[in-house]
Amino acid sequence: MYVDLRNGAAAVHDAADLKSLSVRTANAADVVPGIHGLGVAAPDGGHVWLHIERLKAAAAATLAVDQRDEWAAGFDSMIAYARAKGWASADGTSVRAHIETLTT
Repeated sequence: MYVDLRNGAAAVHDAADLKSLSVRTANAADVVPGIHGLGVAAPDGGHVWLHIERLKAAAAATLAVDQRDEWAAGFDSMIAYARAKGWASADGTSVRAHIETLTT
């Protein structure tokens, strides 16, 4: 799954892929305005902290209604794995995703 940032907006793509999570952008300057509402850019400039429940809702909205229950269980497992690896915030509400800067 990835969050695509373009023109100051965020859109979730490939929600069914629960083996990876990233934020993709053609312009690193789009990260700060684009991620607003879905997460916050990390100070290191290479990661974003995505709010788990907002990400889950945005991703689920891209799926057919009859796929959402099974997908949600998989999403929760992905987040549990991220927590076990130390990729979740201390309060457990956010998950870290790396930023991929795309070349055009």
